[in-house]
Amino acid sequence: SMQSRFSGAIARWLGLSNVEELPPCEPVPYLSTFQFTEGATFRERFRVPVTVSKPQDGVLTVGIDAFIPALQIAAPAGTVSVTLVVSVAGCLLTTGWATGSQTHTLLIPYNDTEIPAQSLAFHVPTPVESLTVTAARLIYQEVKNGQVMNVENPAFMPASVIDTRYGVTP
Repeated sequence: SMQSRFSGAIARWLGLSNVEELPPCEPVPYLSTFQFTEGATFRERFRVPVTVSKPQDGVLTVGIDAFIPALQIAAPAGTVSVTLVVSVAGCLLTTGWATGSQTHTLLIPYNDTEIPAQSLAFHVPTPVESLTVTAARLIYQEVKNGQVMNVENPAFMPASVIDTRYGVTP
């Protein structure tokens, strides 16, 4: 169902004009607000400013401001840590060929200790005719029966697109 919804969002965007005539854009309509999961969005659960920039060709940078997890991450009772997963993937729109992808994962203790600002560099080629999508998800951990386990509550599995760009040069 999620793949069909994502394909539908891409189709709606492509329906705006002929592929050969698509203008560069950032954000990409229909894709920039796409949520992979139901319920609260990534930004509703992770209330920390996140910015995506393209400082040079072939590199996207995801900047995460300093934050206090217990104040700025909405989590279920009993959460002991949160894993932040950020991925960047790109493809040539005219052929569908992947240009590359990369994922960074941060394990965040869920407490009131400030986490310093982070800058994550993603080395993904970004040729002019490429669509690049940056997505993020949260995975919550709790202690059950003496073991750290991932929370399985669908309300706490947010995964969303956080940035999209097509044909944007630095």
